[in-house]
Amino acid sequence: AAIMDGASILGAFYRIIIPLSKPGIAAVSLFSFIASWSEFLLAYVLVTSNSKKTLPVVLAEEIIGFEMQWSGLLSMSVIVLIPIFFACLIFSKYLVEGLSSGAVKG
Repeated sequence: AAIMDGASILGAFYRIIIPLSKPGIAAVSLFSFIASWSEFLLAYVLVTSNSKKTLPVVLAEEIIGFEMQWSGLLSMSVIVLIPIFFACLIFSKYLVEGLSSGAVKG
């Protein structure tokens, strides 16, 4: 309809398609960020250097030991969750729109 009204293909893409697909792209991006952030098994098996280990692997190695320091473990857990919390906070509007537009018919 935008092309029939005189918009170019790029104009229709930027004015129609991108605004309609923003919620879906944001929801998929947030889910893939959370999945890659908490990727544990690959990092646990392949990374051997202490300086290159990811935060979930470091947390798991703290739990494996005989003596656990709960204060350090809980503070590291909060540090791990901060980026995910802010990403969800920033993209919450698009996340709700994307999830509800896929659930409603029409």
